[in-house]
Amino acid sequence: MSTLATLTKWRIGFFNAVSAAAGCLLASDTCGWNIVWPVLGTFLLACGGSALNQIQERKIDALMERTKHRPLPTGKLSLPAAWGITGIFILTGLACLALTGRPVAVVLGALALVSYNLIYTPLKRITYLAPVIGAIVGAFPPAIGWVSTGASMRSPALLGVVMFFVLWQVPHFWLLLLGATEDYRRGGFALPTTDLSLAQLRRITFVWILGTATLAILLPLFGVLQHTGAFLLLAIAAGWLAWRVLRGLFFGEHSRRAFAAINIFALTTLVLIIVDRMRMQRF
Repeated sequence: MSTLATLTKWRIGFFNAVSAAAGCLLASDTCGWNIVWPVLGTFLLACGGSALNQIQERKIDALMERTKHRPLPTGKLSLPAAWGITGIFILTGLACLALTGRPVAVVLGALALVSYNLIYTPLKRITYLAPVIGAIVGAFPPAIGWVSTGASMRSPALLGVVMFFVLWQVPHFWLLLLGATEDYRRGGFALPTTDLSLAQLRRITFVWILGTATLAILLPLFGVLQHTGAFLLLAIAAGWLAWRVLRGLFFGEHSRRAFAAINIFALTTLVLIIVDRMRMQRF
């Protein structure tokens, strides 16, 4: 089971599933048990995409300290077995999205895989702007949840949530990079440090994170949060994020703590959105 968990990166799948749940709840006042199919489908697709990514980068993973213990580089899992697991997760995920009765949900799921595995993954070795280009991947999970209800995609609420996760995606990767620069260089990835110093990259990352936190605070203007308590908690979380990232990037703490902080903030934002909407839902 540990090999399967490592191959599919279930934690990332879980995060994407929560994003889909938030999108579903935002779109409909009576989402009910119909939420199961888009959430499960998004989870399975994300796990399948992560497994496919490890197949694509298995030789690169073997060169990097942080990834050399994954199932394919170590030989714990054969390539045919990895392909089989990947296929099962992707096909089952698409089937779950099909059960929503909304073809557009299936299309968005397929586009998410194309964006992540066929565009973003190869671009990482070509240009260090790949995280900016690939940030669109973060838009798909909440959009899948949204369209699965049949709601129109022309909504300020959907726009606000999508913009938040697109913005979050970029510093998420750069913080990971700052904690393992030499490792990524060994893997042959295109690095922004070819044109920028680490100090400059830290400053750019911090500004990007401030932008992400600011957009989160502005989500009520998009109609995403309705209760004052949820907004206040989100504002406190945004302040905590700025403080943790400031310490992690400029005051001696390891950047991995800043990386953990921005992920915790994103999950907190999702939980607040879900709780806020559930108080208004009729299940």
